[in-house]
Amino acid sequence: MTLFIQIDAGTWGSCGDVVFPASASVDLIQISNNDTGDDVAAGYGEDAFCDGLVKISYERSTTGPCPERLDVLVNTEFGVGDDGIDIIIVAVGSGFTFADGTPMAGNGSSCEPGTSGNPTRSILVFYDVEDNNGEGVCLSAEDNGQYDLSNPTAVLLYHELSHALRQARGELLSLQTADPCSEASPEEQAAMVDENDMRQQMGARRRNTSNHCANPGLDGSCAASCCVVATVATGSPYSAEVNALRRVRDELLRRSEVGFDFFARLHDDYYGFSPQICRLMAGSRVVLEEIRDYFVGPLTTCLELMVAYTLGRSGTEALGGRVLARLRQSPELLRSTPEELDAAEAVLDHPGRAELTGSAELHELAVLIDARARGSEVVHWALFEPIRMIIGTLRLVHANASAAAIGEHLARSFDAWAAQLPLTDVWHGLSRFALAQELAFLGRALVRTSAARAELGARIASHLCNHTDVEALLRIAWDGDEDASP
Repeated sequence: MTLFIQIDAGTWGSCGDVVFPASASVDLIQISNNDTGDDVAAGYGEDAFCDGLVKISYERSTTGPCPERLDVLVNTEFGVGDDGIDIIIVAVGSGFTFADGTPMAGNGSSCEPGTSGNPTRSILVFYDVEDNNGEGVCLSAEDNGQYDLSNPTAVLLYHELSHALRQARGELLSLQTADPCSEASPEEQAAMVDENDMRQQMGARRRNTSNHCANPGLDGSCAASCCVVATVATGSPYSAEVNALRRVRDELLRRSEVGFDFFARLHDDYYGFSPQICRLMAGSRVVLEEIRDYFVGPLTTCLELMVAYTLGRSGTEALGGRVLARLRQSPELLRSTPEELDAAEAVLDHPGRAELTGSAELHELAVLIDARARGSEVVHWALFEPIRMIIGTLRLVHANASAAAIGEHLARSFDAWAAQLPLTDVWHGLSRFALAQELAFLGRALVRTSAARAELGARIASHLCNHTDVEALLRIAWDGDEDASP
């Protein structure tokens, strides 16, 4: 009874900030190396305790330095705090500031009892779960010595838990150093050596353990957070599926002001339910595999094909060929039965349908989505509809439709979907020049056909009813494009 997660804001730091206990759960699940068995019983668990705390339990059934260290942290009585409360994890936002004015953005800190910022008798582990406001932190990489290494939140937590373990054992090393960029202190060097175990487990590049300096990722180049559900489902933040999502984020969404605003809204709404989905996956191998095969797989497949259709200007028959080639790389999708596709679609529709067509685990997932995600327009458009499109396409594939028919179906689906792009308030703040740039970008990256452009253009004109130039700008941006039809 030694490791806990704080579930409320506590009494330290800037009182306006909140904590994110579900994010800490997700990071601990990753440290446990997705340690789930073949049944519902899993090694990682949480139980309500008292005073705003959740108690962590862990029965390790796999080997490796990270699961083994988590086992020690959870199941050792260190005698640091009262009632066995030895270490408390406090997952905070990037805006968190300690009482002495020290900012948290992109950082972590393990505070012993009696030190500044820790009024308790336990070791407090603070860390930023918002990835430096989404911009990331650039660390020195082992392979090239350059500041181009990202710092996933699970790695950051593991680094701080390395400090906490030595603090709990009374084995903290010296923190003295002349220059942390050329020679890290013994304590920080030990934590970075441990950190590299977590990086290796996640399939990430290793950190230069002699350099404790960092640069803020002001251009987003070292941002690490991208779809935590895909990360847990595939076992790595650098899997092919997560990298595909990251490319859409960095090469499309973050290339325009409208796209950047859309991603920020999607990020906020997505993290309102994704940690809970990760908890479901941690408790059941069945749920993990179903989410990986019938939700993460179709989503990344759809986004890759959408990019080929819009930016790549694929014709319909070529698009159908791409579908078949892509599915040959995803045998789990090709093997899906009509009943499994019905169950996956039912999860997105309504929990009542999921209860009739799917497993009890899928019904639980449907109830969670219904409660936390169904009301979000951006989640519905960016996540649910792409999954639906691939489910519909798979039904054609299973019916032995031709590549041309498959491509025509998917192209029509993309056009209808693109025309329904959610329009947010950021549009109202665009200058005439910025609006022209945004429309030109959408013409290249999203709306390809004249029909889709006409529908989206009408929606934009209605949304910007007080902008006198919008119709003229729409004509300039889209009407002259010869690639408007596939």
